[in-house]
Amino acid sequence: MNSKSDSKKSDKGKSFGWLKLLTGGTVVFLILLLVTAYPFIQNYRVVSQLEAKIFNIKKSPGFILHSLPEGWEGGFREFLGDGFLSAFEKVEELGLAGPSVDDKTLKQIRGLTDIHKLYLSDTNVTNEGLAYLKNLSKLERLSISKRTMTMSGISYIKGKEKVTDSGLIHLKSLPNLNDLSLPGLAITDAGLLQISTLTRLHSLEVDGTKITDAGLPHLEKLSNLVSLSLSSTNVTDAGIIHLKALSKLSVLNLSATSITDSGIANLKGFPSLRILTLHETLITDKGLSHLQGIPHLKSILLPKTRISNHGLEKIQKTLPGCHISRF
Repeated sequence: MNSKSDSKKSDKGKSFGWLKLLTGGTVVFLILLLVTAYPFIQNYRVVSQLEAKIFNIKKSPGFILHSLPEGWEGGFREFLGDGFLSAFEKVEELGLAGPSVDDKTLKQIRGLTDIHKLYLSDTNVTNEGLAYLKNLSKLERLSISKRTMTMSGISYIKGKEKVTDSGLIHLKSLPNLNDLSLPGLAITDAGLLQISTLTRLHSLEVDGTKITDAGLPHLEKLSNLVSLSLSSTNVTDAGIIHLKALSKLSVLNLSATSITDSGIANLKGFPSLRILTLHETLITDKGLSHLQGIPHLKSILLPKTRISNHGLEKIQKTLPGCHISRF
């Protein structure tokens, strides 16, 4: 009898031990889950608060969802709903627009450290606000825009200058930034000096800014630059020579600048150039003839120029594989 009684007690003890272990393991698991999920939940709250200011957002499964066995995520979505699981997704692309977007907004999103692309359109962000971007170490593309589309084309929004040259110093803290777009901002040649330190840049757009020929030598340090847009700036023929150091430059936009036939002659030294935009410039048939020496040209856009039908036909015969358009 004692033996049977002892055996039962032993079995109960083992069962109780397993129960304690299971309970303890569950508690530890829940704690780990809570600790892991907390940043995602915080980010979900931020995105929810900014919903009215967002014009573009792209997410991907966060660590928790990504760790689920194959096929489980769909079941969880069906059972719990997309709204619940969106709290466990990470934001990789975000677009914010409107005057209600300001420095406080950038402070709010500094925890969204998985952002790769950030677009700020017609906002009230200032130089001081850009300091909050330093936490976004994965940021690859940044666009801060002060322009809009009208019936007559692109228009740059005028008003109090909030992001200027001095604010660009904060971009140095973004190690992966390779695509920078600053159309319509109050950027001058001094701003290009700040930008010249961003040697990983592949693409730079400074349309509608206040830069001149004097600032273009600063760009010589951007040896990885593939695309450059200088539309609606104060660049002239004299400045083009400084771009020859950009051996990888493939896309160049000189629309609405003071470029003439003499400046176009300097483009012969751009062997990698494939796409050239000369919209609304003073280019004539004479200037167009200089482009014959650029072997890899694939597209030339010439709306609102002085190119004649004869000049267009002539250059088209010289560059048969290039698409040339005046419209």
